Amino acid sequence: MITTLYDGQIDLKFEGKKHTYSVDGTPVPNTTKVLDSLSKPALVPWAAKETAAYWENLITPGQPFQCDEVELAEHVKASKAARFKRSGKALIIGGLVHDYAEAVAKGKPAAMPENEQAQRGCEAFNKWWHDHDIDVIAAERRIFSREHWYCGTTDLLARIDGELSVLDWKTSTGIYPEMLAQVGGAYRVALEEEMGEKIPGAWIVRFDKETGEPEDCKLSAEELKAAWKVFHGALTAHVGLMDMKKLAKAAKLAA
Repeated sequence: MITTLYDGQIDLKFEGKKHTYSVDGTPVPNTTKVLDSLSKPALVPWAAKETAAYWENLITPGQPFQCDEVELAEHVKASKAARFKRSGKALIIGGLVHDYAEAVAKGKPAAMPENEQAQRGCEAFNKWWHDHDIDVIAAERRIFSREHWYCGTTDLLARIDGELSVLDWKTSTGIYPEMLAQVGGAYRVALEEEMGEKIPGAWIVRFDKETGEPEDCKLSAEELKAAWKVFHGALTAHVGLMDMKKLAKAAKLAA
């Protein structure tokens, strides 16, 4: 799939099978991969919690727990995979909410999902959407920076309460710094570069799947500066790591 940007000057090519982007045959890192260079300390305790929950649900206090070697090996394997099972379900639910929100933003019919958690996420979206004056410019907008050489997709470019803004919506359990760096740093700077005008607004809006309530974070001017510093630093680290891998591979082939 090719997206034409910068008034027809740039063709950003996306290859779905490899999930890679390129411009004129040159690979372009996407913002998600770039931000993988950052440490995410919340993931470690979360993974430990999911593993512990598996055993907690399996063992009843005061009752003997017995299993043979094969059963124990199966339980160990399942406990290690518990976090992936939970995250996989969360991704599906998040996708349903995201699809609903995208349909509304594009003015298309939006069917409420059957899943209860997804329904609550959509209800949270509806509450936030109707609490604001939103003039949609584009939904699912591809972005690309010629100067800094990265790409991505923002959920919404719109005038929110009269202010030109870029926005991402989330169904995660919280709002984390890398999210702010992505929308307030990467997306905003690339769009300003392409459009030739300032984008003063940057939002993360989270739709809670348990409470059905929205949580939003509109970045201040100082936070926008910090968000770009974080993303630019991650981009430098990502490019450097890729260069080191290429050099190591070339040295190995030459040996």
